[in-house]
Amino acid sequence: MSALGAIARRGASHPGGAIQAAISITQSVRHPMLAAAPDLSRVFDMCDGIGMLRRVDGVGPHRAAAYWLDDNARALMLMNVATGLNAPDRAQWAITFAAFLQQCWSEEKGAFIPFLGCDRNWRDDEEAEDSSGRALWALGHTIECAPCPELRRWALDWYEKVLPCCTGFHSPRASAFVMLGAAARLRAGPDHALSRTVLQDGADFLHRLLGGSRRPDWAWFEAVLGYDNPRLSQALIEAGLVLECRSDIEAGIETLEWAATQQISANGHFQPVATDAINGSRDRLPFDQQPLDAQAAIDAARAAYSATGNIRWLDHAQAAWAWFFGVNDSGRIPADIGSSHCFRGINAHSSPETTIAFHLAYYSMSGLAQTQQEALQHVAGGEAATGFEERRSRS
Repeated sequence: MSALGAIARRGASHPGGAIQAAISITQSVRHPMLAAAPDLSRVFDMCDGIGMLRRVDGVGPHRAAAYWLDDNARALMLMNVATGLNAPDRAQWAITFAAFLQQCWSEEKGAFIPFLGCDRNWRDDEEAEDSSGRALWALGHTIECAPCPELRRWALDWYEKVLPCCTGFHSPRASAFVMLGAAARLRAGPDHALSRTVLQDGADFLHRLLGGSRRPDWAWFEAVLGYDNPRLSQALIEAGLVLECRSDIEAGIETLEWAATQQISANGHFQPVATDAINGSRDRLPFDQQPLDAQAAIDAARAAYSATGNIRWLDHAQAAWAWFFGVNDSGRIPADIGSSHCFRGINAHSSPETTIAFHLAYYSMSGLAQTQQEALQHVAGGEAATGFEERRSRS
């Protein structure tokens, strides 16, 4: 059921009618804790003319560090949605990050090479599948969301070029990233047969993983929980929405519900699973929590709400957002509002990926709040029209 469907359903039995039901739902997503979009200068401080540098020391980039495909793919996605940035700067940086993504492609290997050293030598590593999946996701996201038509056309060309090489991954997260990119591509234009095939194949892969790992107390795709866990559920939910497949949505919601219970502390606040994966026989590391997982929880909750209209997902998104502002195990605030950068979890480390995660989380929460406002206006308009018709019929 859609978000508007949930409002209509609740409105039918709500004492105050549909408008009051809509208000009660919109209040479940409080406005983000920043009145305006956070300043992006901190993000650009970690960049140069080539792209975003991988590591940061203190408050600036470590010039001896490598450039990483993942960071630049995330940064491109941020530029796609960064409505708080002026148009010229937004376009300039989007081109910079897009150019780096393009440079990472190896025609010889038919694959992305994830790392560029400051010595200008490219190097591969064991994370190549996840990096390639994230690059494909960024291309699909750009096709769907970039404000610049030229950039959307560039992304479409490169998506067509690399998609055939981004299939059959063994990594569940790489497969999920590719699925998210394919879903974005299909939302931008539904007539793309290969994207539909990739999305269906990816969903089948995740269903098989879930069937092989499921236990009575373990509704998950793997025997352990690792990083970016909600992306697996999000990919199934988005696949189900695009392909109109109920079983995909149901499996995505079931696993996300289970994962959400693993990410709530005894005190009731959001508690991301530590980077060092856990299973039923190991204790989690309470202070090894990452902004990436809080951001992923928000995005997945947003997808779940779009699919079901269940307001529990609004609350879950809000809890994950509040984590950035000290509602966490340590009470420490990972997001520095003054400089608009974000520490690496509830410790003192900072990196490009953590700062980008904070900014993307902001825009995701803002989008969710906007969805609620539009729903309220839609219901209010419908109820006003109904009242007018009733008055006219009585006159």
